[in-house]
Amino acid sequence: MDDRKSERFGRYEILAELGRSEEALPYLANSVAGDPTNGEAFYYLGKVYFDQGRYAEAKETLNKALERPLHPMRVRAVHYQLWMTCRKLGDTAEAARQLEIFQKIDAEQAAQRKTNHR
Repeated sequence: MDDRKSERFGRYEILAELGRSEEALPYLANSVAGDPTNGEAFYYLGKVYFDQGRYAEAKETLNKALERPLHPMRVRAVHYQLWMTCRKLGDTAEAARQLEIFQKIDAEQAAQRKTNHR
């Protein structure tokens, strides 16, 4: 990602984190369209859809994020967001599966941090 794209994406990431989804949505949608390999953009777009109550779109977009390169900590966050999304959709089986994946990743990452601090 070139510096201008990175800077623009960073702003939209911040807007999404601040819950300013109406402002972030068009920019994240453009980011996904302009770089369909950007897992981070798919993650934040999924979060925006979730914040707007667009749970089916959130689930689809978050699953797309998992199909793209992501930092391991972000993979954990995507599974957590999918757990919340599936709960909202009433898909208890998938919510349980996502929670199990999240907890496994969380435990692995905690063990790794503990090993790294020795």
